[in-house]
Amino acid sequence: MPLLKYTLDLEEPLLAAGRVSDPNSNTSLDFIPGSLLRGLLIHRYCAQAGQSDITHDALARALFFDGTVRYLHAHPADPDGARTLPTPRTLLKAKYATPGNDGQWTLHNSAHAAFSAPSDQQLEREEKPFITLGDDGTSATLYAPRRTLSVHMQRDRRMGRATAENGAVFQYQALAEDQRFIGLIVVDDGAAAAHQVAKLKALTADPVAWLGGSRSAGYGRVELSLADTATPEAPHGDEDDKEDEDELTLTLLSDTLLVDPEGHPLAWADLARLPAALGAALSEAAGESVTLSESEIAWARSSVGRALLGGYNSTWRLPLPPAPALAAGSVLVLRKRLPAPLRAAIQARGLGLRRVEGYGRCAFNLPLAATLRAGSKDVAAPTRAAQPIAGEAERLARRMAQRQLDQAIEAAITRFLRTGTSHNPPRRSQLDWLAVQAQQVLNTAEEQMDQAAQALRERLQELRQAAKQQFERSQINGQSLAQWLDDHLAQPGQVWATLGLAGDQRLGVAGIAPDKAAVELRTTLRLIAAAAGHWRKQEEGR
Repeated sequence: MPLLKYTLDLEEPLLAAGRVSDPNSNTSLDFIPGSLLRGLLIHRYCAQAGQSDITHDALARALFFDGTVRYLHAHPADPDGARTLPTPRTLLKAKYATPGNDGQWTLHNSAHAAFSAPSDQQLEREEKPFITLGDDGTSATLYAPRRTLSVHMQRDRRMGRATAENGAVFQYQALAEDQRFIGLIVVDDGAAAAHQVAKLKALTADPVAWLGGSRSAGYGRVELSLADTATPEAPHGDEDDKEDEDELTLTLLSDTLLVDPEGHPLAWADLARLPAALGAALSEAAGESVTLSESEIAWARSSVGRALLGGYNSTWRLPLPPAPALAAGSVLVLRKRLPAPLRAAIQARGLGLRRVEGYGRCAFNLPLAATLRAGSKDVAAPTRAAQPIAGEAERLARRMAQRQLDQAIEAAITRFLRTGTSHNPPRRSQLDWLAVQAQQVLNTAEEQMDQAAQALRERLQELRQAAKQQFERSQINGQSLAQWLDDHLAQPGQVWATLGLAGDQRLGVAGIAPDKAAVELRTTLRLIAAAAGHWRKQEEGR
């Protein structure tokens, strides 16, 4: 079965609306639906054919309409160039969990047979929408695409400005530029498969494309490329080990629209019909009868999300009617035996309606252990050759990059103070002393700052017993404040993981990245001074 990988490098913010949302705002999806690429290629096919109606063209029907070719969604790319997957809804983390010194935290897989909820923790679902899995299922990396928020005002077309009648304020939350997304095109085996692949490559030969909404207002420009790939859509567990087992884990890799055996859409309020609707979808994809009863779904270990799908039909120039669907990342534990060839056929074809647009994708037995360690990374940025700069332009770029970093640090410190947890902070007098000491070190000359910081570390270690106990008793994100201060003053580089700025690829100007090493100690002291002031204000408010 030919498999093609398409890459979309965002050169402008992109609005990919596919779910019903507030009418006064347009919020993009976290991914780029396959329907956008399909619509682009239909437009190019019509232009090449010189006709607007291609429904009677046999090649066009195979490429775009009858399901022979399926356009899978473009998900964020990881730094290694791999396509990420929707995060399974059964992956849970401790409430208010923060990364440890290694920048990672623990996830619990509630779909695993060995899952046991910790007695001392309250669990919540991992909110980052995309994930890549380690080979052994005990590690994972999470991703969340960046967004940009813009506020617009409706303008009167004739007047060219807002008026009392036409002046509504609305906002766009779009996918930010300088991010890479990767999708797949699946082509069914057949005598015409090679010809279909060649036509797809011809249609994507022009790398410049516009996708999504508001393309005339500075949104939607992307760089498109297409290549053959042998990498499967999703990693699988050991098929041979699962062959004789009576339990399977089915994970939905995209939103899925199911219908029951009578052809009625599966509504959210009637999940009692889910086994019959899922059985019908499995039968259609497998090419043979597959029955599923309610008792064959382990509901306690499953997690089903809901989505309301919308969209836009450019031929009709009308929005699509909203349709209820099972959300991507939903997990169903099935007490059922399915042969490996049958599972492979189901994964290749997909489930439910609108499969040609990338909906209904699924995978069996993703390699996920009962517990795993997870970290987070930024979505991969497009690799463009930077134009070399020198002289005054280079000096200006370095100053701009450092100012970018300074702004990111300020925002990260604010976020840390807002979301971090602290218990039993020291008394106001000790907090005032800590803030003053940190500020004094910050005011020290650069060449003497390291020595002054070490002197502060020694003073913290030599505090009187009563004051020292206050710092030891105080907790910050589950760690003793005394130990937290000592660790960060001894190794200032830890501050980037603490603030969530480790490996941040967004910072830089004209290919010149900011010098983090030069400001890591200063950033650590800024964080300490800000934290002390924040806790002092909290104490005053009690």
